[in-house]
Amino acid sequence: MSINNPIKIVGIATMLFLFNFCTSLPQMSHKDVHSIPSGYGPEDIVADNSAGYERLLISCTARRTDTEAYGEIEEYYPDQQSHRILKRKGEPEGLLFKPHGIYLARIDNIPYLYVISHNDEDHQHPVIRYMIEENQLVFNKLYSSPLLVSPNAITVFNNGSFLVCNDASKRGSRMEQILGLKKGSIVYYDGADDWTIVADKLGMPAGINHLNNTVYVSAATENKIYQYRFWDGQLSEKRVLCEAKGPDNIRFSDQDLLVACHLKTMKFVKHISDSENPSPTVIYLCESSTGSLNLVFSNDGTLISAGSVAVELQNKIYIGQIFESFIVSMNKD
Repeated sequence: MSINNPIKIVGIATMLFLFNFCTSLPQMSHKDVHSIPSGYGPEDIVADNSAGYERLLISCTARRTDTEAYGEIEEYYPDQQSHRILKRKGEPEGLLFKPHGIYLARIDNIPYLYVISHNDEDHQHPVIRYMIEENQLVFNKLYSSPLLVSPNAITVFNNGSFLVCNDASKRGSRMEQILGLKKGSIVYYDGADDWTIVADKLGMPAGINHLNNTVYVSAATENKIYQYRFWDGQLSEKRVLCEAKGPDNIRFSDQDLLVACHLKTMKFVKHISDSENPSPTVIYLCESSTGSLNLVFSNDGTLISAGSVAVELQNKIYIGQIFESFIVSMNKD
């Protein structure tokens, strides 16, 4: 989920979102949740075994004005319970690295990490591709297009083409988010030269992923997860897979979808400007065949606030968040 100049939106958002206060928080007890240190804003996470062992790659960016600037890809090793910044090399001079959505893809047997990065001052929001080596990321290519106006999440196909969701028609458009306007879009890059908008009129699409020829998109302000058929560079047969309050990033557990959700809008808005105001984190497993939602994790924000992504690895589920400097792990069963 994208947040830009967060403090300025609090007042008006408070008035316009009052009707959401009654959304009930599912009750669940947790005895196996452990915090894992990270940099600020571990908003997106992918599991990676390209080096022959399992680890997490974590996209971290400091998003609050009262924290020191920070933007890195970190790695976490569950077996050693250790984490560190993943070195990057070969980047163009002057590249501003503020990672957001990430995606790991293997193309021609080479593992790549695709990273959405934001340079708000210059209105540049490229997708950067790195070759993944054991202990570093090697810059490979930068993709830029005028159609990347507010990219949030990305999913990549094995031929190098990809889909990116713009969560708004303009980066940091507060009114679109506050009023729930359907001005988000999905952009397709064909792997060669062409960029096209393949879906529009979406309410803050904050997550996207695919399995075979099926694409899933979370529309946060619509409280829906959509399913599309993807074929020959086009999205078609749009339908609602399930309804969930404030869905964010989408990851897979086998064939089903792990989805992080923001159930309490008012508390989320308050958390944007002040870490002392907890925002609930809820994780659902959405069955891809039926759309049924199964509760995986629910907390009032005291364990982790504004959870944005959930990833399964080694029979554990790891949860990232938008602002604070840690992720959490929990046993899957």
